[in-house]
Amino acid sequence: LVELYEHAAKKVIAHKTIAHAPFEFHTRFYWQDTIAHEIVNSSVDASWSPPQFAHTTQAAQSVRARIGRWVLSLVRLLFSQNRRNRSIDLQALLRCPSCGAEDLACLPSALQCKACSATYPLQRGVAQMYPAGFVAGSV
Repeated sequence: LVELYEHAAKKVIAHKTIAHAPFEFHTRFYWQDTIAHEIVNSSVDASWSPPQFAHTTQAAQSVRARIGRWVLSLVRLLFSQNRRNRSIDLQALLRCPSCGAEDLACLPSALQCKACSATYPLQRGVAQMYPAGFVAGSV
């Protein structure tokens, strides 16, 4: 997949698509409660107002942009791995990080190792599989 991206899709995605539609590509960061921080220089005013951008509407986009989006959606459909990925049993690939056992039971809100009884909670459907004694955020 990396090889396919590097040789075929990188030029289109990185150089053309992102440059012409930067608002379609963004990063989201998730955190719980608070973000650990330290104010180093409290005398500096760090207030700011978000930049104002004029967003274009669907009707105002050029024909070339609409054709480009249609081609991109067609390419995504053709090269999609969704059908193949649905058949992969991820639970069979997981191992307990504490003891290395492969036999994990899927509970409604957690995964539990049948060998050592370690329990790994699910957050947004993703198991938080840290080994025993690991403190989250210490890395």
